[in-house]
Amino acid sequence: MYFPTGYRMMFDYLDSLYQRTKADELGVLLGSMSLLGDGEPADPAHGPDWEQAVRQAGDPSSQTFSPSGLAYGSMLLFLRNWAAIGSDGTVSDICDSLEGKRELDLWDECVRRVLQNEDTPFLKLTNGSPADVLKD
Repeated sequence: MYFPTGYRMMFDYLDSLYQRTKADELGVLLGSMSLLGDGEPADPAHGPDWEQAVRQAGDPSSQTFSPSGLAYGSMLLFLRNWAAIGSDGTVSDICDSLEGKRELDLWDECVRRVLQNEDTPFLKLTNGSPADVLKD
């Protein structure tokens, strides 16, 4: 998977929101984003969807991003695509919050946790740490 650290940042961020809200749509999305033993998402479409979002966010014609900035932009694109398929409003609201940069403290905390390999254990559907599955 291309840019797995960014995927981990996105997952940790969304899991943090889920822990706060317990929103059904977010729970379904996280379940399908969780990684199997081979390091691929439970929903096989999420790998290519994430890679496409990263390519779009990192397009040379766009501004230059730091790794966390690239992950943030990729997450927004990934979630916009998810919401377009059919959102009950939860993911669309998250996208609006991301565009308005209203949860930057939470994002910064998730980035810190991922970079220190302290991110959510719910990323993997098998035993082990997320860092065992996702390495850049």
